[in-house]
Amino acid sequence: MDRLTELLGNAYPPVAIYHTSTVPDGCEKPIETHCVINSFLIPAMKEGKSVCGGPGDMHCGGPLSGFCIEEGGRRERLLDAYSSKNGYFDSPERVKRNYIDPLRLPFTTDEYIVFEPLDRTMERGVEPEVVVFLADPLHISALTVLAGYARESDDAPVEMRFALGCENLYLMPMIESRKENPKCIVGFTDFYVRKIIDPDKFSFSIPYALYKKMNANADDSFLTRGKWNQPYDPNAKHGHHAQKSDS
Repeated sequence: MDRLTELLGNAYPPVAIYHTSTVPDGCEKPIETHCVINSFLIPAMKEGKSVCGGPGDMHCGGPLSGFCIEEGGRRERLLDAYSSKNGYFDSPERVKRNYIDPLRLPFTTDEYIVFEPLDRTMERGVEPEVVVFLADPLHISALTVLAGYARESDDAPVEMRFALGCENLYLMPMIESRKENPKCIVGFTDFYVRKIIDPDKFSFSIPYALYKKMNANADDSFLTRGKWNQPYDPNAKHGHHAQKSDS
């Protein structure tokens, strides 16, 4: 267990995501289900499994682009669905400008994608591409603060926007990984995913280069000094701002 994971004390351990040309030892095929959150992420995060699959294991079109496997023109078919039908955007043009066009990457030449506990990836001697936490608001707050602890630029260290769950997990942090000052991605803003994930949890995806910096900074940060993880206190809302009555 690395230092960040130890100090954070999150309910679920972090999961590593990476592409590979061969199936690593000890990997299982994903179960046959519609959503890759159920077939890849949850078994890795909640059951400690290593899950490895290719295009034939994706039973939804989303991860073909969300995992940078292939395009197939599917996302362009969402122009009307995400505007006039579902009302996520006010027009097909805005779907294209604000969702489809910004979320593009070249597709991988590796056949497989792996989800597994980060510790296991480290034991293999493999550098993951993305590290993902499933976190509640307290731990998202802690990860956000740590991401900005030694940030070189003055912009926000975290981005949160609409995308499919698989795009939140992999595609968006991989786009960030190509930038000089990458951001973390808070995800699971996809309403379908909200039906199958813990109601108080969001994904927090970190490009691996940034994760290494956050891990290196963990001991010097607030994680080792202070009251950041004190339990909820219903009386704390009054705190030191409460005014005593004169009566």
